[in-house]
Amino acid sequence: MFDDGKHDLTRLDEAAIANLGIGRKFQKPTVFENLSVFANLELARKTARGITRTLFARLDATGRDEIDASGRIVTPGFVDVHTHYDGQITWENRLAPSSGHGVTTVVMGNCGVGFAPVRRGDQELVIRLMEGVEDIPDAVMAEGVPFNWESFPDYLNALARRQSDIDFGAQLPHSPLRVFVMGERALSEPATDADCVAMRRLTREAIEAGALGVSSSRHLFHRFRSGTLAPSVNSAEE
Repeated sequence: MFDDGKHDLTRLDEAAIANLGIGRKFQKPTVFENLSVFANLELARKTARGITRTLFARLDATGRDEIDASGRIVTPGFVDVHTHYDGQITWENRLAPSSGHGVTTVVMGNCGVGFAPVRRGDQELVIRLMEGVEDIPDAVMAEGVPFNWESFPDYLNALARRQSDIDFGAQLPHSPLRVFVMGERALSEPATDADCVAMRRLTREAIEAGALGVSSSRHLFHRFRSGTLAPSVNSAEE
């Protein structure tokens, strides 16, 4: 939505909007004809005779591109907050199917599963966990995920070198974190005080490096294919 934070643009006429300088920085803009813009429910109640017509009626010159938007709706980008592109982003530049559905940003690392942090030798374990929780074939992940990282900041650095068709962000997944600190004990034992101290330190490190947050799961359906519960499910409630 066009908004300078100071004016209700839906109540301004064309001359008033022009005086605000909206659109002046654009050279040879893309021109949409017959455009309806829905930024929120309030704006959706207004027709093309309102703000949309006011904002675009003065673009009477030809544009770099001209698009007939008859029968279409132009909206802000969508953020998909629950995805599992943790592996796909490491071998593919297109985050389909989300990018084909109008999603412009995805958040990965959900359900407490992911591929970082991970120690050398534990890669197969986190692959098997992702397979069990998200039903992604282990052969695909074993072949595609390069594991050219160990810590979560290393993982973010590896992702920063990737190119993708939409934006993405990652959360720190709880189960790989527990395995990183506890090893095989994470599958059957509660964390010790020392384990918790280490996990808190690594969580701070991940957040400071750019993690969007921490994801976890206590869902009893989140298991390895063998039936073993995900490490986060066994974590103490406190």
